[in-house]
Amino acid sequence: MNEENEEMDHTDLGAPVRNGAEQRTVRARDLLGPERILRIEHEGQVYTLRITRNERLILTK
Repeated sequence: MNEENEEMDHTDLGAPVRNGAEQRTVRARDLLGPERILRIEHEGQVYTLRITRNERLILTK
C-alpha cells in the first residue's frame, strides 16, 4: 500500500498517526537535559522548548 493512501488515526491530542505506527514517549527532562532548554529547527524556523520554574513546558518561536 502506498504511504499516501494509508488510513490515518488521531491521538487524543488530535495529531495524525499512521495506523500501526509506534508512538515514542520521551521524558521532557531526558530530551532537554540539565539546562532544561532545547532549540528545535523545523522547516527553517528555530523554536525553543523549555521547562519553566513552575515545571511547565513552553514552546516559543
